Amino acid sequence: MVADGNAHAMCYLAEEDGCGFSFSTLTIDGDSKGFPLHYRNHIEANMILEGEGEIHNLETDERWPAGPGTLYVVGPADRHEIFLKGPVKVVSLFNPPIKGTEHHQDFGGYPPSGEIPADWGPSGGSPTSRRMFVKQRSEIPVVSIGGGHAEARRYLAKADDVGFTISDLTAKSSETPHHLWYKHHVEANFIVSGTAEVTDSASGQSWPLAPGSLYLVGPKDRHHVASSTGFHVLSIFNPPLVGDETHDEDGSYPPTGDLPASWKD
Repeated sequence: MVADGNAHAMCYLAEEDGCGFSFSTLTIDGDSKGFPLHYRNHIEANMILEGEGEIHNLETDERWPAGPGTLYVVGPADRHEIFLKGPVKVVSLFNPPIKGTEHHQDFGGYPPSGEIPADWGPSGGSPTSRRMFVKQRSEIPVVSIGGGHAEARRYLAKADDVGFTISDLTAKSSETPHHLWYKHHVEANFIVSGTAEVTDSASGQSWPLAPGSLYLVGPKDRHHVASSTGFHVLSIFNPPLVGDETHDEDGSYPPTGDLPASWKD
């Protein structure tokens, strides 16, 4: 994207964090102007939080409306552009993860930073390679979790072959902490709205959470979360979820694949 107004990008998680994906935000105080993008060395998933406009696949001339709650995924075969009337806020995830300091090259993408998931094929794609797709919030089934205290929309699941799950979760206010332990996954959580507090169950250390906060947990991290306001969070799981999971008695989900190497015992 390019912007009429000031743009600010922030990389929260990069290749060095070993999660198997990178996580960034882009905010623009004005409008975004479409210009050709081509992530021929990556899969990129983008969740629009603010802004209204259109996504355009330059290879097929397909067009989709875009607004808060729209997710679009592009791969090596997908030259595209996006137009959004600002203010704009977008969350972007890359697989393989980027270093976080890259700038767009002439072709509209980033240099290679690892292996692309096999189903997405090499640059240019093939008839059987996965291609660009778009999901709207209204299309995503709701999964009740936390004993009915939260609702999750799993935008990306294992079947999408992106390498991670994006779960859009809204939680009700509750003074009773929710005890969680993701024994089989790495989970990154980005607070979109509301406030909460996360506590390491082993050490007792707590951290306040507000819009723009991100916390990261893995198999060793028993923790609990409480919120007196309720909150909206994007939760990213690796390995990806099947999509219909609910918590077991430990606050965990069943295994769905291999953990990233740096998070294994």
